[in-house]
Amino acid sequence: MKNFQRAYSIILISLACFLIFWLSVSTQVIQGRYVNIELAYLVFLYLAVVFYGIPRRLFFSSEDIFFCLYLILVTAGIFLCKDKYRAFAVYKAFVPILGLTYFTGKIIAAKDFKIVKCAIFMIAMSVFIVSIAGFSEILFKKSAVFFIKDNPFFKIHPIGERMMSTMMAPSVLGSYFVITLPACLFMTENGNKSIFKIAWSAVFVLGVLALFFTFSRGAWLGAIIAFFICYWERHKKFLLFLMICFAAFFCLSMFFSAPSHFIRTMFFSLKGIKEGIIAESRINYIQIMVQMIKGHELFGIGLDHYRILFNAYSTERIADIYRIPDNMYFTILLETGIMSFLSYITFAAMVLRRGFTFMNKTKNSEQKNMMLVFVAGLTGFMIKMFTYDAFYWFAPVALFGLYMGLCSGLSYKSNIVFHKDQ
Repeated sequence: MKNFQRAYSIILISLACFLIFWLSVSTQVIQGRYVNIELAYLVFLYLAVVFYGIPRRLFFSSEDIFFCLYLILVTAGIFLCKDKYRAFAVYKAFVPILGLTYFTGKIIAAKDFKIVKCAIFMIAMSVFIVSIAGFSEILFKKSAVFFIKDNPFFKIHPIGERMMSTMMAPSVLGSYFVITLPACLFMTENGNKSIFKIAWSAVFVLGVLALFFTFSRGAWLGAIIAFFICYWERHKKFLLFLMICFAAFFCLSMFFSAPSHFIRTMFFSLKGIKEGIIAESRINYIQIMVQMIKGHELFGIGLDHYRILFNAYSTERIADIYRIPDNMYFTILLETGIMSFLSYITFAAMVLRRGFTFMNKTKNSEQKNMMLVFVAGLTGFMIKMFTYDAFYWFAPVALFGLYMGLCSGLSYKSNIVFHKDQ
């Protein structure tokens, strides 16, 4: 029986690691092309995890109620929108991924720490792979994903100007590093030998440099918050000083435009404010959103309908892929309604609260560091969500769901009780 459990655990580790590798190296185009296979794989992984065993009274904890309510409301919105076919296509591509990764991660974390540790290792390894692919793109002026020749983001940012790597867009790559870099810190802190600690520290530095070359200021801010959480306990005064410096740098950088002359003008020009974070286009998109939501406050206008209805509210004619509010929170509120939005916010806040409570009370340093990976990554990622449509990209939405599940399940696993039903 023990040999069977050991073998089954190895199978689950392999399946989970392959999922992380796939999310990291396959592009949006490839995942979209094989989305049905990806969903089938996630269903298979979920069933395999369930067969491995669900701890008693794991379901439903209070945050799961709000998460399921969010999923139900998003589903209901499909039947009330203008273009039901398009809304369902978007729903099928992204919403099941979010649900499956969340519940799979939750059961894994509540059942077996070994799988969680292996997942963190694979995440850190993926940071190395994606970073190398990104730097090859910068150095050789060729796409890291050689077979993608019609990436629309190349029209805005020529190859080599802003790092995109396997994520196909600088902002998406930035969010990927925000959520994954804390895993490198975990591997550094928990390395058994000095050589491993040095190696993982090098991977972390490589990832930070790759993050910088995305020139995504929202990702920079998210990473700063994530690293702040990671090191707050041990270096409070130093971190406060760094936070002030980074905040000044971040605010100043809002006034500069394209990265081709980003370094040259960083501290010497106030031009380009309209192309920075405080952009006129962003403000216009928010104004359009306010007009769209009138009469659709409860269930929203429907998934992906900001793009569909954009021309009816704006004289600006832009490609479909660029018709976004550039803020995932606004997108959730607009496309799925206020009830769905509040359910999502409540769910996310409850999971993060459990994570922070766990870290404050647990005496197991390894478990605390594991939780730190997920809490820091999620917090930074949720900051980044203010600047782009995160849930319309396969890798970010899957990693977000997985991290949320691991965070919730890990707090359950501890002897410290956080769930009201325990």
